[in-house]
Amino acid sequence: MDEAGLVTALAYAPDDPDIILAGTQPAGLYRSEDGGESWRKLEVPMKPYALTRYYLGDTPFPKDHPDAYGRRHWTRVTQIVFDPLDATIVWAGVEIDGAWRSTDGGEHWERCSEDMMSQDIHGFAVVHNGARSLYATTNAGLHVSEDNGANWTMTPIASDWQYTRSIIERPDRTGIMFMTNGNGPPGTDGRLFRSRNHGADWEDAGLPGEAESSVYFLAVNPADPQLIFAAANLGQLWRSNDGGENWTALKRRLGEIRALAWLPY
Repeated sequence: MDEAGLVTALAYAPDDPDIILAGTQPAGLYRSEDGGESWRKLEVPMKPYALTRYYLGDTPFPKDHPDAYGRRHWTRVTQIVFDPLDATIVWAGVEIDGAWRSTDGGEHWERCSEDMMSQDIHGFAVVHNGARSLYATTNAGLHVSEDNGANWTMTPIASDWQYTRSIIERPDRTGIMFMTNGNGPPGTDGRLFRSRNHGADWEDAGLPGEAESSVYFLAVNPADPQLIFAAANLGQLWRSNDGGENWTALKRRLGEIRALAWLPY
């Protein structure tokens, strides 16, 4: 994988820990079937870059300049998620190249985001409540699919900003979910939202104090669903010991945070 650049996402198959999928920047997917000892690049037609209006500066390019209509912005795989009940179904999100789906455990992939309001995919959650529901967070808001990504509906939340990042279901699978929100990257304000009914409705989870950047990342402990951490982009951390009902702001702050994860022993 040396030529792949940055590795930006990892996922283990829920029924076989030797099967690992890795996502990269520029966007691409790799597969290991021996616990990471060796990797095989998958032929997935993800775009290596997207043209964006970011970083154009104060002086626009003339119309005949190759960058006149945007700068090349490297794409990256932001998250890979296996369906916890069916390891043949996998989703991968790309910033900025849409949502992708595999129905054979990650061997072959197809795009499944044509009708989404944005192709800037930040995260996924797969929820089972009689049927499978798929949630995708984007820079333009929360999207929901009830047909495995064939069709999507943008679901507004009660926030001044629809920019959403991480979304998870609590590991006890009781329908309690959390989603992070903010006013952009890295942002100057943020919120944490909670759902008590499998994502049908959302409420402010009540983080104490003031979030000084967008709330970005979440980590839940599979061995203890009551223990949850949340992080803002620019270093703030919060902890809940009661499943997300109440939160404590940690005194320790870090630099820019790009991920939170539990490492089981």
